Amino acid sequence: MTPSDQFRSLPSRLRLADAQPQIRGEDFKDYDQFPVKDPAGKVIGLAFRTDVAQGDHADTVRAIMRGFVHLPPIEAGEPLGKAVGQLRSTPARLVWRNGTVVGLVHKSDYNRTIARAAFYLEIAATEVAIQSLIRKIYAKDEWMGLLDKRRRKDIRRRRLREKSDRANVDLTEYTCLSDLLDVVTRDTAKHTWSVLACSSLYDWKSATKGLEDFRNRVMHPVRSLVARSQSLDLLHERHGQVQELLQRLRVTLE
Repeated sequence: MTPSDQFRSLPSRLRLADAQPQIRGEDFKDYDQFPVKDPAGKVIGLAFRTDVAQGDHADTVRAIMRGFVHLPPIEAGEPLGKAVGQLRSTPARLVWRNGTVVGLVHKSDYNRTIARAAFYLEIAATEVAIQSLIRKIYAKDEWMGLLDKRRRKDIRRRRLREKSDRANVDLTEYTCLSDLLDVVTRDTAKHTWSVLACSSLYDWKSATKGLEDFRNRVMHPVRSLVARSQSLDLLHERHGQVQELLQRLRVTLE
C-alpha cells in the first residue's frame, strides 16, 4: 500500500487542460492513478491516467474521477486475500480507516514480500493439513506405494541421510506438495478425497487444480504474482481454492 503522505494527488477543481500536462511531468509520469482532493485537502475520489488524458479540456478533475459511491475504498483492516476480489475490476483503490483515506493499494502490491508471505502461510497450512490427513488415514509408510518409483527412492534416500541425527523420522516430512496431492489422487481403494466432502475424483482435481504452480509462484521471489497487464482473476481464484480446501481439511481433522 502507498501511504497517503506519498500520494501524487490532483485538486478536484483543476481543469483537465492543466491536469494533462501535469501528469506527464517528472513527478507524475510513473503513476497511473491519482487521489483527488477537495479545496480543504480531503481525498474525495480517484482519477485514472487514461480518464485524465482523454477527458475534455474544459472539464475539471472532479468530473472524471471515481468517487466513493462508484469506487468504494477498501477498509484498512481488510485481509489481503479478501481485498484481491475488490481489485479484480480496477487496478487500484483507495484505502481508508474510520472514514479517512490512509493509502492506496494497487494490484502490483501483491508482488511485494508481505503479500507473498500472507499467501504462503495459507498454502503452508494447507500442505501441513494434507500431511496430517495422510498420517491419519494410512498405516506407517503405506501411502508410499501410491508414488512413482523415482519419488519413493528419493524420499528414502533423503531419510537415510538424516536418520543418524534424528529418531523416528516420518517419511511425509520429505514429501512436497505434488507428492501429497498425488497420494490422494491415486488412491482408488480408500478414496481419500471423499472424506474432504469431494463428491468425486473430478471434484478433488478441480479443488486442487493449479495449486502447485500457485505455491511455486508465491515462493519464487523474482517471479511476479501479478503482471502489469494481467487482472487479479487467477490470483483470486487460486486464493479461493486454498481457503476452501483448507476449511475442508480442518473440518475433517477436527
